[in-house]
Amino acid sequence: MKALYWRIYLTVLAALLAFALGAGWLAEQQREAERDAPPEPPLGRCARRTTPTAPAGTTGAA
Repeated sequence: MKALYWRIYLTVLAALLAFALGAGWLAEQQREAERDAPPEPPLGRCARRTTPTAPAGTTGAA
């Protein structure tokens, strides 16, 4: 019975370690992508994310 507890404990520990390594790798990829991108105005990202986009097929001209 004691061996089963150790196997469960080590499995959970390995899963947490894999998750932490994967999250760290993804965060590093995101940082590299942001570092290589041209700088944005201070509110450029916020404005771009909150401004609605036109539906596909429209040009915006009245």
